[in-house]
Amino acid sequence: MKVSQEELEKIAHLARIELNEAEKESMLNDFNKILTFVEKVRELNLEEEEPLVYLSDRKNALREDIPGKEVSQQDALKNSADHDTDYFKVPRMLNSDN
Repeated sequence: MKVSQEELEKIAHLARIELNEAEKESMLNDFNKILTFVEKVRELNLEEEEPLVYLSDRKNALREDIPGKEVSQQDALKNSADHDTDYFKVPRMLNSDN
């Protein structure tokens, strides 16, 4: 199966994207490569293969949430670029109008 120039233009129109001639040629080439790959996969006998749901057989591979050593406020502020006696100083992010 190959994508025609007309089909590519229809897809571009539906996606609301504008392509120049070089982009159309590149996109057409990419579409056709993808479809060729899909056709190759369809040729494989996959009747007895289980669908791949997860890339790993590990389940819930999360570490235990154990509290560690706390960092004091003084140690946290020690390497900051700018700070007050108790707080980090950062640039204003919101306008006062909001």
